[in-house]
Amino acid sequence: MKSLSDVVSGAGLHIYADIALIIFLAVFVAILARVVFTRRSRWEHEWHLPLEDDTTPPSPPDRGTEHADPR
Repeated sequence: MKSLSDVVSGAGLHIYADIALIIFLAVFVAILARVVFTRRSRWEHEWHLPLEDDTTPPSPPDRGTEHADPR
């Protein structure tokens, strides 16, 4: 009788791990290239985006009505 590890190793499932590793490395290199080759002016623009949009802080939610009984 074959053991479970013999069946799994004989099924050729190692190719999925290889494909996952290749996809991960491709995405990692693409993100790294984007970070390295992006112009500084683009980063400067993106650093200030959250501060330019909203000048007034949002008001806190009314805590009395969140858990009110609807009856």
